Amino acid sequence: MEPKKLLVGITGFGSTERRESGLENLLWKITMEGDGAMVARFNWNDSQRMIVRWIERAAGTWPGVQVSMIGHSYGCSTLASVIDAMPGIGIDNVFLIDPVWRPYKRLPSFASLWGRGTITISHRAAKIWHWYQTKGLIRGCTVVRSKTSALKAYAELHRPHATLDSHPVIHSATLKEIQSDGRD
Repeated sequence: MEPKKLLVGITGFGSTERRESGLENLLWKITMEGDGAMVARFNWNDSQRMIVRWIERAAGTWPGVQVSMIGHSYGCSTLASVIDAMPGIGIDNVFLIDPVWRPYKRLPSFASLWGRGTITISHRAAKIWHWYQTKGLIRGCTVVRSKTSALKAYAELHRPHATLDSHPVIHSATLKEIQSDGRD
């Protein structure tokens, strides 16, 4: 069966292959309930070139597939770079969970703490969803959209950074959007 939608998840700094994360659980929910949606999971420090190659392969194999991306923490910085590296592929949804900017592509940095920095999401993303928290040392940075500042959703949720990707509001909204036909 040809997938209609592809959701690419990019985890945050604390999420590794050794530890289950909220984002991983969400991707599993979408696999089980997403009406033919296909998912892929990458870590924040995986090769950008490999992620791009994987998405381009999926879009080339299934030209009608709607591509969406979700990231948590450092995964949002990686997500923004991946989108920029794929000018020929439209992005249906971008879901950002407490995005943390980092000045170096593959390394963590103290410069990204306390909500410093800005992540710019390409105007080629049709919808941008953004959830953040302001409780701890690690917190989401500013998010802007190139050529415009319009975001689909922008909501503060009260949960620590490390577990924000498990928030039921995020899981519900993402699953609903992936299951939708794309019309508002």
